[in-house]
Amino acid sequence: MKQSLDHTPRARRRPSASMNILSVVRVVLILLAWIAIIPFLLQLWSVVLATWRYSYTLSESFWATLETKWTTPDKMLPATVLYNDRFGGGYYTLFIVWWWAPTLAAVILVAAVPSVPYAKRLGARSAFATVAHQFKSAGSYQMYPRKFWMTVMGGLTVLEAILLAIWITLNVVMLWNWYYYYTESYDYVQHVIGMDFAIPRPQMNLERMALCFGWLCFLDVSILFWPIAHNSFLHQLTGVPYPVLIRFHRWVGHTTMWSTTLHGIFYFIYWGIDNDVNGWTKFADWGQVSSINNLAGSVSWWFGLALWVTSVNYVRRRWYSVYQSVHMVGFLGYVLFALIHYPAMWVSIVPGLLLYAADIALRMCQSSNVSTVTNWRVIGKGNNRAIVMTLPVDKDVEMKPQHDYFVNFPGVSRWHWHPLTCLYPQGQQGQPGGSVTFCMKQKGKWSTAVIDEIINTEYVPVRVNGPIGGDSILSQNYDHLLFVAGGVAAVPLLSVIEDMVKQRSAGGPDATLVPASVCLIWTSREREEFTLLSETIMAAASCGDGWLTIDLIYSGAVTVPAQQPLKGTPHQLQANKLEEEGTAVKNLVESHPEGKTYFSEANGAISLSSSPRAAGRCPVSSHSRTHGGCPLKFPGASALFWDRVRPIQPKALNQWHYMACAIMAFVGGLFGVVLGNSFINEFYTAYPVNNRYWQGGLVIFCTIMVTAVGLPLALVVFPVQFYRYMRSNSKAGCEKDAAIMSQGMERTAALLMDETVGFQESGMSLPIKIGRIDLTATLQETVQQQKASSRVGFSCGGPEAMVRTAAMTAWRLNDESKGAYLHFHRATHEL
Repeated sequence: MKQSLDHTPRARRRPSASMNILSVVRVVLILLAWIAIIPFLLQLWSVVLATWRYSYTLSESFWATLETKWTTPDKMLPATVLYNDRFGGGYYTLFIVWWWAPTLAAVILVAAVPSVPYAKRLGARSAFATVAHQFKSAGSYQMYPRKFWMTVMGGLTVLEAILLAIWITLNVVMLWNWYYYYTESYDYVQHVIGMDFAIPRPQMNLERMALCFGWLCFLDVSILFWPIAHNSFLHQLTGVPYPVLIRFHRWVGHTTMWSTTLHGIFYFIYWGIDNDVNGWTKFADWGQVSSINNLAGSVSWWFGLALWVTSVNYVRRRWYSVYQSVHMVGFLGYVLFALIHYPAMWVSIVPGLLLYAADIALRMCQSSNVSTVTNWRVIGKGNNRAIVMTLPVDKDVEMKPQHDYFVNFPGVSRWHWHPLTCLYPQGQQGQPGGSVTFCMKQKGKWSTAVIDEIINTEYVPVRVNGPIGGDSILSQNYDHLLFVAGGVAAVPLLSVIEDMVKQRSAGGPDATLVPASVCLIWTSREREEFTLLSETIMAAASCGDGWLTIDLIYSGAVTVPAQQPLKGTPHQLQANKLEEEGTAVKNLVESHPEGKTYFSEANGAISLSSSPRAAGRCPVSSHSRTHGGCPLKFPGASALFWDRVRPIQPKALNQWHYMACAIMAFVGGLFGVVLGNSFINEFYTAYPVNNRYWQGGLVIFCTIMVTAVGLPLALVVFPVQFYRYMRSNSKAGCEKDAAIMSQGMERTAALLMDETVGFQESGMSLPIKIGRIDLTATLQETVQQQKASSRVGFSCGGPEAMVRTAAMTAWRLNDESKGAYLHFHRATHEL
């Protein structure tokens, strides 16, 4: 790999005074968002140590004083509104004030941050930026034994280890705290009062342990649902990508299911060995004998087990559709029957669910819009096919590199949504919209059915939800970037490179984020996949300034050609092909004047057959004109009545729209909690001896789900999306949508010629090497060529085995070498 290191200083301009002020405002908002989370964390700690005030003298001083100050706002809601508040001195209201309010405040502050402009890396790096970079480097250091952590968890950084240690410590402290509290009361009755229990001490301890693990569920589910929202404020606040947040969600999910499982198993054992009670009676009790609905708790556990098993990486990666279906049903079943089992669980479950409810309200309307594939082509053969498809996008949709979208094809399955990373998002100045391109490899039944539907169907309905993420590696402020990709996993890296090329060409503040040099090493077993290269990227690699270096390596099977390969320039080859194809088309049309002929383009050559074409463009605008100006529709494809084909619509118009949606979700959640608890109060007032506590949990679940999702949907999201839909139905709206879909934003595909890939009009081409990539040698060369003080970013995307090997190699070189430090980033993630 030959890399030119051109560290020519880039033009920089000092920011204006107003930009400096706005930058300070932006930092203040971020700091306030972090401060807003502190009350939540303190209240979480008070849950862990909830019984200290009963067991330790310390509670009489510090904790008692702190609790007295915290319970002052409880007067905001009367004790009769929330059931059992009269027993806890405002216990439930305490959680609303110190869990709900800080969470909502953090969401509002984080939502306001993108609306404040700031100065981007102007001038030399500040001391704060240098310290922050060193802190990130220390936090991203991989823990030993690396091979073990890579196999078990996909790697474990120092920061992740610290967070895991804190979380495990909280669980252990809370478990010990509650167990000590329960056993202390047993000792007091036995040794101080002189009484003894009929149940033996070991059997009593078993029951207490079961109860303690039940209390652990309060702690675990309190943050379980925080990361799952596509628009989670944690992503914007911490900069952690959505796939990594889902990684934390899995870890907390494991602790939640272990707590739930041990809670149930210990109780099953306790009921089985208790001679005084019928174990089956206890197990099957639907809240008739005890106020706790034991059978509902078991059902909740069974739903959780199904969710847990299908979430295992082996199952999830092989049967993604099964995992997705079971995950949603298991989630609803687990939460519903958990609340029926113990209605007070809403205290810890609801805050995270409200964040998810706001996201659901936004997704429901966006995913109800129907779009279609306007351009597509197939690369590869047989089971190694991949399809490149382009969809129109409304101008209000924010498009960035590395954006992920969840895509649904109703013609294949109305329920299964699969994540895809955009290849080349693009828009044109002054145009009403843009387009986004996806590349999907054939893997499994769903992707095979989608590719076949696109090839064999003239118009394909598509429902899209997104975008998600979109944080570019440019924000890391690197001097040099090394990209290694395998197969179609080059998609996110290509989008980043094209974005850097555009920023570099445009100049301005964004150009200062572009590193001094970039290198892409792309290996693939299918030559046709190299045609994903855009003309913009190839021009940057061919200009000769050394800023961008691209190595294409073919690692597939090598066959000896039956005839000598064609020689000549791209212009000569294209002219010869056009002459041959023109003659073939003329002969075929003359021999089949009434037949249907399909034209398929592969490797730059057009073949003629009686099978459907492998590349094409869906003429939506002309289709509309042939139907008297009526827009194309897909009846039944939408979840609502929005069955007219439109460009991809935005989830939220802007940050203020999302902020209003989040506020309404929390207000709706408060209404749901008040209504649910009011039912319990009224029920016990009318039937004081009737044990129907479980009905309160059912009502709380229904009221919270309806109000938390329904209120933002009815007042904030649906009116805006309905207005946009009705406006698009007008004559001007139809013309605008047709213009977006037919404005010619498809890209010219690269052509394979001999041992190169290039573009016939410009004459640009890049050579394709044959062999396999030597990651160790490549990384060693990069480390040696760069200065020790340089910030080198290394991003790898491809099969999981390739990504793990690249990560392990980079970490080993960081330990051995005294040269540049390789900052590893995953370009592809497993959702």
